[in-house]
Amino acid sequence: MARRAPRAMRPMVLAYPGDRAARDADLQYLLGPDILVAPILEPGGRRKLWVPPGRWRALCGTQPLNGPQWVDVDCGLDEFPAYARADR
Repeated sequence: MARRAPRAMRPMVLAYPGDRAARDADLQYLLGPDILVAPILEPGGRRKLWVPPGRWRALCGTQPLNGPQWVDVDCGLDEFPAYARADR
């Protein structure tokens, strides 16, 4: 029987099934198991981000975030909102 390889990019709802907040976080995704990506889709560099359970550190060097929670994220033109799982 063939097994399916895990997806490299997973919507939050697939990574956290049954979590209502994960379902509502439809504009962000996991890249592999440990990188959280939350693209800025509108001018202004601000968005709401659902932080999954655990501790996450921004790849751009801001303070670590603890989840689960919703936070507002501000990004400059030279930044991209991506976070690495810090507790692994």
